[in-house]
Amino acid sequence: MSLSQGLAAVLRAIRATKDLAQSDLASAAGRTFLSRIERAKSDVTLSKLDEIALATGLDTVTLMVLRAVANNGKTPEQILKCVEEELAEFKSQGGLEKLTSQVEDGAVASRTNSRLEKQLAVQECRMIGMTQREAAKKLQLPKSTVADLWNVSGT
Repeated sequence: MSLSQGLAAVLRAIRATKDLAQSDLASAAGRTFLSRIERAKSDVTLSKLDEIALATGLDTVTLMVLRAVANNGKTPEQILKCVEEELAEFKSQGGLEKLTSQVEDGAVASRTNSRLEKQLAVQECRMIGMTQREAAKKLQLPKSTVADLWNVSGT
């Protein structure tokens, strides 16, 4: 089952469970568009998915878990256990700190600062005599990124 088909099944089930007509979700999307989603003829953006979730009274994450249930044939508990394991791994790899560093004042951080930090780190590796390969491994950067920043002047 495609992602669109899974979402279509979820929206139909939610509307049936909550006794909602497509017009009851008009704050999120027009009836014609909802009909296309429920027939798996249209995809939705994340913003639109948020609006639909709000209109149904559910969290967007709940819609996505239910979509995974429809697509994978697993129970919600199995899906959530998998999510919990993936989040724990992400956390153990320092992902939460990296995520935090990507947000400034409630918005996505400027990549310029990130590039400058990488550039400085690459130049430091170069100055202590590392090879590009060693620097890439140490900094956990693609070799192509290290190569791009290796001879940049002005640092």
